[in-house]
Amino acid sequence: MAVLDSAERDSANGKRTERARRAYAIAHAGLRTVLATALGIDPEEVAFAERQGPAEKPALANNTHGLTFNLSHTQDLVVFALARGREVGIDVEWLGRRVNSTALANRYFVDAELAELARAPRDGRKRAFLQLWTRREAHAKMTGEGLRRARASGTGADGPFAGVPSDLLDLDLAPDHVGALAVQSHSS
Repeated sequence: MAVLDSAERDSANGKRTERARRAYAIAHAGLRTVLATALGIDPEEVAFAERQGPAEKPALANNTHGLTFNLSHTQDLVVFALARGREVGIDVEWLGRRVNSTALANRYFVDAELAELARAPRDGRKRAFLQLWTRREAHAKMTGEGLRRARASGTGADGPFAGVPSDLLDLDLAPDHVGALAVQSHSS
């Protein structure tokens, strides 16, 4: 935890379990290392801006490089995304996670997502749900909006992703994880 700043150490120490504290510290130390490499500085020198807006999206302080970033971690896997001059969001989920996919899908997914989930084979529904979920989360993290708390009212092929154009990519991760990456399109 030596490379973490005091706010990050406080956040890590605030986690309920030692495993959660360690996972947070490793993820954030890794993020600092990746950002430091991209910026050509030491990890301890990475400075974050004060978080703003309803989602409090993290950003670099004094960001003259136009570098944006995002991180996600779950069950022993950490992923980072970096971009220059465009917003980026990433999300990863562990397939062993307990989740009421039917209730969540009915609450948050638009018709196109529900149809895609319904087409998935019965033994692959959890994977299909979490893949759809990571797409939605990655896009929400890219825009800084956070996960919408009501079922999206958007229509059309893009559904909840129509507001800010992005390129969405499903990530081929470890066999027991799924993920998605969202990068703001050049046209926006």
